[in-house]
Order: sequence, then C-alpha cells, then structure tokens
Amino acid sequence: MGRRWFAVVGLMALVLALVAAPAQAMLVGYWTFDGDLTDSSSFGLNGTPNGSPTFGANVPPTIGTGQSLGLNGSSYVSVAPPTTFAVNSTYTVTAWAQVTATGGAQNFFDTRRPQDNGFDAKFLNGTQIHGDIGNGAAWVTTSADALIGYSANAWYHIAYVVSPTGYNIYVHDAAGSLAASASGIYGANTPVLIDANHGINMGRYSGGGEPLNGRIDNVAIWSQALNLAQVHSLALGSSPLAIPTAQPGTISYLPITNDADCGISSTKTYTHAIDCGLGNPAANINGVQFTRATIAAMPANFSFAANSGSRNDHAGNASHNVTGNVAQLLTDMIYNGGNTAGGVATYKLLNLIPGVDYDARVYTRRWSVGALPRTSIISFSTDGGSAPQYQVTIDEDDATKSPPGLDAPNRAYAISYKYKPLTSELAVRFQELNPNYSWHMYGVTNEFLLPTSKLNARITADDSYELYVSGIDSQLGALIGSGSGFGTPEDWSFDVPIGQPLYIHIVGHNAAGSPSSAGVIGQFTGGMETDKAMPVQFYTDALLWAGNATGFGDAMSPLNDLGAYGVAPWGTTPGVGAFGVGAHWVWLGEGIRPAGETVYLSYAFMVPPVPEPATLVLLAGGLLVLARRRRRE
Repeated sequence: MGRRWFAVVGLMALVLALVAAPAQAMLVGYWTFDGDLTDSSSFGLNGTPNGSPTFGANVPPTIGTGQSLGLNGSSYVSVAPPTTFAVNSTYTVTAWAQVTATGGAQNFFDTRRPQDNGFDAKFLNGTQIHGDIGNGAAWVTTSADALIGYSANAWYHIAYVVSPTGYNIYVHDAAGSLAASASGIYGANTPVLIDANHGINMGRYSGGGEPLNGRIDNVAIWSQALNLAQVHSLALGSSPLAIPTAQPGTISYLPITNDADCGISSTKTYTHAIDCGLGNPAANINGVQFTRATIAAMPANFSFAANSGSRNDHAGNASHNVTGNVAQLLTDMIYNGGNTAGGVATYKLLNLIPGVDYDARVYTRRWSVGALPRTSIISFSTDGGSAPQYQVTIDEDDATKSPPGLDAPNRAYAISYKYKPLTSELAVRFQELNPNYSWHMYGVTNEFLLPTSKLNARITADDSYELYVSGIDSQLGALIGSGSGFGTPEDWSFDVPIGQPLYIHIVGHNAAGSPSSAGVIGQFTGGMETDKAMPVQFYTDALLWAGNATGFGDAMSPLNDLGAYGVAPWGTTPGVGAFGVGAHWVWLGEGIRPAGETVYLSYAFMVPPVPEPATLVLLAGGLLVLARRRRRE
C-alpha cells in the first residue's frame, strides 16, 4: 500500500520536497508487450517485430491484466545491439513464457548475434530449461540447465542470474511457486549479455532456428544480480519497475602515510571500525576506537569465512611507511593460509541499514614480493549474496599492476567502496589467483555518507518484540534491540542518516495460545542532539502505522487502536506516564491470530535536515505570498 511521508516539525513539507528520492534500480530493459514492443526502462531498447507477432489477453495469472506476446514459430522480436553501453560480467534475465507443445528446442531469449558466444535460454525437450553463457569470444558454460518437466500451454517465470564466477536459475510456476532451481560455478570470467556485438532476439535462436511457438511476457534484464526474494516477487506479479535492486557503487584508492591523511575521524559516524589480528590494544586513531577481530573472537557485526586454506591470525610485519596511531591498524592482520589457487576469503559487514548510503574502507599495504604475484579479484556484493555488484583486480605486492599498485615497500592504502546496500549485509570477497597466497585483512571501517542523528525509541509489547530500522520497506533492516518484558518500557538509541527516507519495523510476538495478535506501544524522537537536523517525534497509532501477519514486502493494512498506555484491555501496567499522550497500543485486531503468533508493523519517517539559507528564503517567501493572499481575501 502507498503511504505518505510525515515529519512532525510544522511547515516542513516544502523542505521535505527538496530531499532527493532514492536512486532508481539498475533495470536495463523491460518489455511488457501490452500492445507494443516498447522498452519500459530508461535505456530505449525498443523491439522490432519480425514475422507478424501478435498481442493477446492470455497473461500469467499472477499478473492478471494487460497483454502478452504471441509467437507462431516463424515470428520473433529483435532488439538492435546497444552502441553506447554494455551489460556484462554480472546480469539477470527474467521472463514469463509458455509453449504450445513441449518437444524440441524453443528459444525465448538470445544474444548470440551478430557475434556468437553471448547468452541464450530455451525450453528443451519437455525436460529442462537450458542456457548457454559466453564471454563474447568463447563459451563459459553450455550446461546452465534447470531440470523440470514443463507442460504445454502453462506459464512459467524463468530467471537467470549470472556472475563472473557462477549462475543461479529459478523457475516458478503459474501460481508463483518455485518449481525448479539450479546453480553452477566456473573460473573467473566476464560473461557478456549485450554490447555492440550482441543484440537481442526473443522467440528464436538469433542465428536462425529454435523458434518458440507460444507466448512470452514481462521480459526484463538487469545489469546486476537479483536474489531469490526479488525473483520470487516478480513471479508473484510485481513489476520489474517496482523491484528495489542493489546499486553497483563506486571505488577509489586513498594512499595513507599518517594519522592526518588516513581519513579516519571522530567527526564521522561509523557502523564498523574493525582492527584485525592479535595485536593489543585495538587501534585508536584520531579518537576513533576500533574493535578487535580475531579468529577466536569476531565482533557480532563482522564475519570471516574461507573456502580453502585455514583462517589465521598474524602478528604482522612491524616495518611501516606510515607514522602515528594508524600504524596500530596496519601491523597485525587475519588471513587464510595454505590457500589454493582460486580460493576465496569472504568478509561480511552485518546489521547495516538497507537503502542508505555508506562508505566501506578496507585497509591494506604491501607485504613482500614473492615468486608469484599476489593477485586478488575483489568483489563487493551489496545484497550479501554471492553475485557481485562491483569487481576489481588488485595485486597487493606489484606496483606495475593497476589499480592501485602498491608502489613502495609497505605503502598503505584505504580501498574505499561507496554503496547503498539492498539488505543488511555487505559481502567483500577476495579470490586469489595463485596458490599459497591470501589477502591480508588489516582492518575495515564503514561510515555513513550523510550526517547522522540519534533516534531514541521507547517501546514495550505484549508479549515480546524486535525493533529494526530500514531504508527499504520490503527489507527487515538493522536490528536495534529486542525485549520481552511486557509492561516494562525499554529505551533504545541508534544512529540514522539525516534526510533519507526510512522505516521503523517492529516484529511483535504473542504468547502461545493467546486468542489474538501481539500489541505494541512506542514513541520515537530524533534530531534533538545535532544542529544539522530538525526535531522529529512520532508515536505508534492507527493512523500512520500499517501491519500484517505475513512479513515486510507484503501488502499491509491499517492497525487497530487500543488506547493509551494503561488503558483496557491491558489495564494499568508499570510505568504509566512513561509514554507521551500520543502513544497508543496498536494491534492487528480482535480474533486475528497469525501463524507463529507473529505480526509485522511498519512506519515511514525521516529526520529532516536543517534547511540551507536559500531554502529558508524560499520558504519565507512562500509564507509571505500566502500571507498577502490571505489579507486580500
């Protein structure tokens, strides 16, 4: 359901209107086939009819409206190769399709011309969905297959998610249920979907043959990897335009010589400041106290896994080209020893706020020059999954490689990655191309890119709850805290970015056997401790909050109001007066008893920024015009 944004600060509607909306998803092509072949994305990949394809009202049941494209075995749609951009390395292809007969090979999406070794996907012999993935010069794999005994005249939603090191296939049936899936891995590569040498054919193999006799609908391509939850949402009828997707982010390299140029500052707000290894004490740089991470004791918001070799702590090399306390960070480290060629070390930053802007920095330096280069493929997955949204190759020990090339013994860098996570995790992977080498992880920070404010929450529930904050309503978000002391208000305080749309998410649990759903009461204040934000205050109520019994991302309905704290049916409880008069108990309603005794509540809010002087002049001018008009009336 759509909900308006509210900030209880008076006369702030004009200011809020000046705040930029979140970045649009990386959707590159989208064809609805609702009477035409127009690309509904912003990239202009409009189709051309060949052999008189038709449009008809037979559409997938979960979509329910519009039209689909009819193909008779000699008709298809072509899209010219793009000349100004390319989609390669990581991509997703999704489509609804059905065939009138199950035999043979019937191709529904193909990018194998004018040059071969692109991508294709087809129904094959009534037993599988078959795909081929190429890099433009050779095949990466010709067996990207999902086994399924498909039926004639039945709709299937098919998704291929392709990355530099593997693929996932998801096939949903007409009801939106997952009917088949498959995955595969291969050596590091650069798969090609579309570029100046690879256009699109829908409904046949672009070299001629393998025609599809049936229908296709809602075909879409992304220049990044979708996860299963996003694909499932598409299969349930969501438009590709409505799917929030991870942004690729940007990377830069910051040389470090001392505390002054290291970029670490107590004026910034960090979610993570991790010092890796056994050195003692943990680094304290420019007033920022780091948290120690060792193999035996990882912080709760950080993890390290390796698929080869053994995870180890190392005291490090005491010789530095850096001075000051930053040397504490760049001495000891953790690594995976005995690594095989192609081995991967994965570090994850956990409990992030989905949809907000961050800068993650990995701190590194040259170790030594070995017999083989210490070459690492570094990938960043902003949804915490295995498919990267950004990837770069770095040699830690060789200045001739770029970027960045660590150009002197023990020269230090911060590798900065600016991004917006889709989920509450960022995965950073280091794949070593040579054996017995590994990435040396000295430390990592993660900072908000926007100024922040404290949001203070007071909450209690009948009977227990978890409190989250998210920038995407369909994502659970970062866990702030939890409680089970019904009748005992609990206080939480946490950092949120100023000027970004956010959601409070509450998961409430009722005691087993209770006849109705959980109830929650809370109040929230923000922007009080900083001169960069306007004050904001809101309460749980039945007007602006919404909820359901199924989960975030599903449709929500208004809540039911059960009055202020201490009012029946809960009665007088400890701490009456602890909540403001605007705070009311809310729940789903009488007799509603969700499976698992769990409810999901959501509220949209923003901590608004203090207006710039020009904005204040604009606001004052608008109020003056209104006053003059009022006097004339």
